[in-house]
Amino acid sequence: FDWRILAAYQGSKPYFLSGGIDLAHAEAIKEIQDPRLYALDINSKFEFEPGLKDAEKVSAFKAIIEGSK
Repeated sequence: FDWRILAAYQGSKPYFLSGGIDLAHAEAIKEIQDPRLYALDINSKFEFEPGLKDAEKVSAFKAIIEGSK
């Protein structure tokens, strides 16, 4: 998904950003200054295997998004 499309989004509905998000995307996502961005779906790219999350990778992502790194 080309996230630049979101700049033209004129709706008022909040949205989830999902689809292939990985740790490498954290800085770009952090730059999105849209109050309608409600949640991030960081599912499969943060798993060792289906249903088993990599806690270190999730923590690193969260630190970048929250600005503590």
